[in-house]
Amino acid sequence: MDKQHGRLEGFAQYAKEVAAEGAVLLKNENQTLPIKLDERVAVFGRIQNSYYKSGTGSGGLVNVDYVVNILDGLRNSGVVKVDEHLADIYQQWVNDHPFEKGAGWGQEPWSQVEMEISDEIVSKVASQNDVAIVIIGRTAGEDQDARNEPGSYMLTELEEKLIEQVSNHFPRCAVILNVGNIIDMKWVEKVQVPSVMYVWQGGMEGGNAVADVLTGKVNPCGKLSNTISIDLDDVFSTRNFGRKDFNIYQEDIYVGYRYFETFAQDRVLFPFGFGLSYSSFLMEAVSTQFDGNHISIDVSVTNTGAVAGKEVVQLYFGAPMGVLGKPLKSLMAYKKTKLIEPNQSEILSFTIDIKEMASYDDSGATGHPFSYVLEAGEYLIHMGNSVRHTNVIMRVDLKDLIVTEKLESAMAPVTPFQRIKPIFEEGKISIGYEDAPLRTYDLNQRIAERRPVNLPYTGDQGYKLADVALNKVSLEEFVAQFSDE
Repeated sequence: MDKQHGRLEGFAQYAKEVAAEGAVLLKNENQTLPIKLDERVAVFGRIQNSYYKSGTGSGGLVNVDYVVNILDGLRNSGVVKVDEHLADIYQQWVNDHPFEKGAGWGQEPWSQVEMEISDEIVSKVASQNDVAIVIIGRTAGEDQDARNEPGSYMLTELEEKLIEQVSNHFPRCAVILNVGNIIDMKWVEKVQVPSVMYVWQGGMEGGNAVADVLTGKVNPCGKLSNTISIDLDDVFSTRNFGRKDFNIYQEDIYVGYRYFETFAQDRVLFPFGFGLSYSSFLMEAVSTQFDGNHISIDVSVTNTGAVAGKEVVQLYFGAPMGVLGKPLKSLMAYKKTKLIEPNQSEILSFTIDIKEMASYDDSGATGHPFSYVLEAGEYLIHMGNSVRHTNVIMRVDLKDLIVTEKLESAMAPVTPFQRIKPIFEEGKISIGYEDAPLRTYDLNQRIAERRPVNLPYTGDQGYKLADVALNKVSLEEFVAQFSDE
């Protein structure tokens, strides 16, 4: 423990590594990234020296000794030459337009006003530098959730104009998103920006972590944990979100990528699990086995590129539609490789219990209400590096329905509504609906019947919780020592 600063020794270095490996590279044309040794870099965007280490709310109030911004991270890298004249222009503007923190809890704005810059300045800067970095920042948190409007989920006019200006003058331009959640991305194709990377909110060492990825010290290996759709309204749950009286979960199990891969593949810009590397990799399933209960898969990952890097092997399963209805793909396992040198390989091994592919029957459609079941039929096992980029590597045929766990209904809805149910006709899947199963029991009666018997108060008997762990006394005997007060 570093007593002077009150943190674990090595924590800052580990935090930097985590932030760097979490960066998700979505696009990288014209060999924009990584930035090479001694290349000149022009950094645009006011957030270059006001890095968002985290969101707002309780998580954002963590005390840290320092926060490294992206501009300083590039200066610290020892690799690139930052355009200090451009940095001075931004600094002078920020001095006159200081960071707006808001008046109190939940009052910090989602973003800061961007500096407008002329084409003349951008053109001059382009003639003096090799690559441009445009930084866009966002925050959100408790009592300040993101909204579908400019400056939050959407870019502002000034931000989009800045990206377009810089992209027009720099063949190598990368937009860096210092954000806590995905944002609208239609501008990527509209502006035709060569490179885009989500660097998220990486904590106190975030700026150094971003610089490591931009300069190639760390090869990007992060993957999207959400689907980036064309429009926010493409996300099915938005139609039932945000009501003050109640909300309904009409999407049922078709949340995120499960919805898009099943019903709306054409509405995806960047799929779940997607993320590029400065290298390239070949995945091969070298062994697949099924013993009746477990699926075992060995995957060989070979670095076919020119630089060392890491890749994430993702396994998905596609269950038969059956009577319950299923997503076309569901994530079942994933693993990240170690650092693989060019022309070298690593084998990752997976062992998956087929119970992981079971579906919950809350209606009794299979004859087994309130149970997890594996319906009979063919289960497809997919392997790839995103939900969209996979190959079928294995087929598991279950002759009969298997009940993997019997439960009971709990907190079923009492208000009628309809939920999604796939319709499979002529080889095509479309959205259908069915009535959601409602509660069939009296909750108050169930609670009364199962309420624990009152334990007579015994007073302090000297029993400790450790005595319960050592089986010297029962938990009931331990609890009976406490009064109601």
